[in-house]
Amino acid sequence: MTVAHVVTDPAIPAGRFILEGVNVEKAPLFSVSELAKVFFGRSSYWVRWLEEQHAIVLDGDPQCSHTKTAKEMRPHPIIVTEAMQKRRKLPADTVGKPLLDKDGNKVTEEKMTDVQVPYFDTKGKCKRCKGQKVGERRTASGARTYSLADVEQVAHALAQAGKITGTQLRHALGVVDLEARIWEYI
Repeated sequence: MTVAHVVTDPAIPAGRFILEGVNVEKAPLFSVSELAKVFFGRSSYWVRWLEEQHAIVLDGDPQCSHTKTAKEMRPHPIIVTEAMQKRRKLPADTVGKPLLDKDGNKVTEEKMTDVQVPYFDTKGKCKRCKGQKVGERRTASGARTYSLADVEQVAHALAQAGKITGTQLRHALGVVDLEARIWEYI
């Protein structure tokens, strides 16, 4: 795997994570919003969009979608054809439009549809490119949280995927380093 951005900064160790081997699990923990704002100057929507795109994968192929195509039954609107319009004596302008029931709701039918589903094993490793999902921790209520070590890995994953620049990576890692010093981890 080729790293998209190389950061050379004397405060940031080369070839390893800043918090490698340091237990930072108890505090601080950052919400999605805090991660986005504090470390990347972005909105929580940006992080959630990246999660939906499966872009937060460490040491993966930036060109890999980390998904596979699967079949799934999904509702599809029934479109009025000319034959249907004549048979049901519908107005001529309904052809090519969704069929509506007597209450004005679209009539649907279940059809097999191709959908993209995540393609990770139970440990979060992409089955295609072997990249590792990061930042998967959740609270009991289901909210996503990030430790400092998670934030560091997320920053590297985003840089590798080309979602942030080398400068943004250096700044995010600088904040990780500062927070680790404030909490006396390093």
